[in-house]
Amino acid sequence: MVLAFVESFKYVGHLWPLALFRIFIGYQYINVAIQRYKDGYFSNAYINESIRLGMPTSNSPDWYKSFLEGIVQENWQFFTYLLISSEFLIGVSFLLGYLVRPFSLFASFLAINLMWALGATATDYYFNLFIINLVLFAVGAGRCLGFDYYFYRSRRGIWW
Repeated sequence: MVLAFVESFKYVGHLWPLALFRIFIGYQYINVAIQRYKDGYFSNAYINESIRLGMPTSNSPDWYKSFLEGIVQENWQFFTYLLISSEFLIGVSFLLGYLVRPFSLFASFLAINLMWALGATATDYYFNLFIINLVLFAVGAGRCLGFDYYFYRSRRGIWW
């Protein structure tokens, strides 16, 4: 596997800028997760405040608004833990280039949820993040400078 990682440096030379971009996005995900942890998201209900402020300007469907108000706001500690751990796992996946396709789909789902939950104030940022994650999925950015190259070379599936 280590040999395949070294071979991935020369795989498809035109993908290296996208691989560097993937690594940068992974670093940003980890940075955001660590910053939220340091800001005390586990002890304070910041997620409730963000949802409350974003709800009037949100373009989300009514069923999603009721889900946010009824389930997410009541169980904010669980969803805060889920959000921070998801961002951290996505970042590690993007940094290592391992399972980039499944995690980029998961990150797209996370971006849509945050875009709907936070309303118009964060729509542009999370929409751009949604598009970036879809591009990383479509290209298979983990094959260059990543461990996905080993699985792509030996197994050739949609996830690699």
